[in-house]
Amino acid sequence: MDNNRQPLLAGFHIALILIFAAKYLLSSVTVLIPYTIFLALELIYFAFCFLYENSSVRWAMFGIAMLILLLSFLYYFFTVTSTVSVGVSYYNLKRFFTKFNQLVNFFFPILLLHNYCKLKTKHRHIILLIVMVLFSYVVVHSTIVFFSGEGTARKWGTFSDMEVENVATYFFVYAVSALIPSLFGFLRKNKNRALQIATIVYVLLLYVFLFSSQYTLAIVIPTACIILSVVRSQKKERQILFLFIMLFVLVLTPVILSLLVNVISPENQIRSRLMSVIEVLRGEVDSNNYNHLEGRLTLYRKCLQYFFKSPLIGNRAVPFDGHATFLTMLCDLGLLGVIPGYTLYFSSRRAVRSIVKNKKLYSLWFFSFLSLMITGFLNPIHSAEVAAYSVYFIGPALLKFKFDGEKHEQV
Repeated sequence: MDNNRQPLLAGFHIALILIFAAKYLLSSVTVLIPYTIFLALELIYFAFCFLYENSSVRWAMFGIAMLILLLSFLYYFFTVTSTVSVGVSYYNLKRFFTKFNQLVNFFFPILLLHNYCKLKTKHRHIILLIVMVLFSYVVVHSTIVFFSGEGTARKWGTFSDMEVENVATYFFVYAVSALIPSLFGFLRKNKNRALQIATIVYVLLLYVFLFSSQYTLAIVIPTACIILSVVRSQKKERQILFLFIMLFVLVLTPVILSLLVNVISPENQIRSRLMSVIEVLRGEVDSNNYNHLEGRLTLYRKCLQYFFKSPLIGNRAVPFDGHATFLTMLCDLGLLGVIPGYTLYFSSRRAVRSIVKNKKLYSLWFFSFLSLMITGFLNPIHSAEVAAYSVYFIGPALLKFKFDGEKHEQV
């Protein structure tokens, strides 16, 4: 389908892209509209695109669809686990539809990106502006709420209260965290001074948001991915030097942060966020608290222990939630589920690469993808559809804005 030559078709895609932008970014929308309506819309849109695409795109869509169905059926037949979603463990059909809905929502942004990239440049820029306004609204609104004394993303009200008020849940925290490496890539390759300054300010705003939300790994992971991207961009003879410098800085980080903590007022919430980062870097955490590093490591070890108990077909039920998508998949389904599951998640980068057709863009975007996948080994990302939207749609769309009009080397 060439959307440039068919205005009505282009308008249809633009409308759907904007509807799903609101769905993914504004949690109040999903509170007002049942998820079944969005799921039906996703499936209808998928079928429509499948009919009009060429054979190579159809095969790619078919492969992803089959992996989603296979993984959903494996959870249906082989588990009664609560890691799918709280409260659905013993409801077989509900467990199947919950997992199916999660996976469709997670990978649907790739289809949105595919049709977004076919639109005219001016249409893409308008869509990107609207998407960034919605994303920024949630970031700013949530940061104000968190700093107003009403709590953090971990403690503010109840989960439903946060969704109704469009306050960022921990799912949105993952989305912000994963977008930062793409923004850094946008900054590095942009020569427009005004855009550089705006991007620096925006990235700093996102870090303030992450500090206010009090999710330490959400700060550490994108920062580590940015460092990796800088090292990778250097010539081979300089990469070793950069690695030593980064390791030296990492060793000094607890000392630097400790100095900052000493000059910040105890009433200031930033102080507690910095203390949280220092705890992770020093390993000074409570092993009985699963919100801290040692407690999480205990859960991760349990996942591996249960995997080795039944490595082929996994364990039908486990007495804990491993709190990490890719590790719980190991103990829930064993190799039977890990092979199609890991293939689905990790090969999704190839779909993005084939869509953007730009080697430089893909290499900059890859670190956002890496950030999300690392998070998946440490946190539950399978329900974080907004994080997937951030990585599979916002990140590539933002970088495409940078490369629009430029000659590029195809992947």
